[in-house]
Amino acid sequence: MAQVAIITGAGTGIGKAIALELAARGYGLTLVGRTRTTLEQVKKEIGGDSALVISGDVGQFATARRMVEATVERFGGVDVLVNNAGVAKSQAIERTDEQLVQETFATNVFGPAYLIASVWPHFQRAKKGCVINVSSLSARDPFAHLLAYAASKSALESFARSMRAERGEMALRVFNVRPGAVETALLRRLYSEREQPARFALAPEQVAEKVVQCIEGVISDDADPIEITA
Repeated sequence: MAQVAIITGAGTGIGKAIALELAARGYGLTLVGRTRTTLEQVKKEIGGDSALVISGDVGQFATARRMVEATVERFGGVDVLVNNAGVAKSQAIERTDEQLVQETFATNVFGPAYLIASVWPHFQRAKKGCVINVSSLSARDPFAHLLAYAASKSALESFARSMRAERGEMALRVFNVRPGAVETALLRRLYSEREQPARFALAPEQVAEKVVQCIEGVISDDADPIEITA
């Protein structure tokens, strides 16, 4: 039976690259994101009937639970969760407001927590699973004007430690993957080419390759966190 993975933020950038890599290896996929048109385009690129598209806000618990339930109904189970969806807004500390913090944590922290809680019983029944948190180097070395983003990635990484504390006898592997700057639309909303030249940024495919190596057991979670730099 093919392995099944849920990927958030699967319509563009790193998430899309991960989806294409896993699809090439025969995985069944649930592609999650806010914009259905981009998810449908990824599904079209994958081809066949191995991808389920679900658009919605993972920052809502009911939506996260529905995504997991729909995956199990479609594929019969779930083996891998990739918490990739993320938002970031550049703002000086003194101008950081309630809305910015709430929006950042809803996507970067609450969504992954809801998905982990929803997928956990399925991992327990199968006695195995894999979770990948796509974090950032800012979790240990915060970038200026990204107060909420850096804190959210630190919180995201703490989930891995909690999962290890509760996995017991499950063959559950958990990773925090920390890329540096990645050439995505998110990067370009934050920094111009002058501020962050493309030649010093990672390609999404480079991050996807490392994520797939974690999923397929090439890399042990004893090495966590996994840092990737250009």
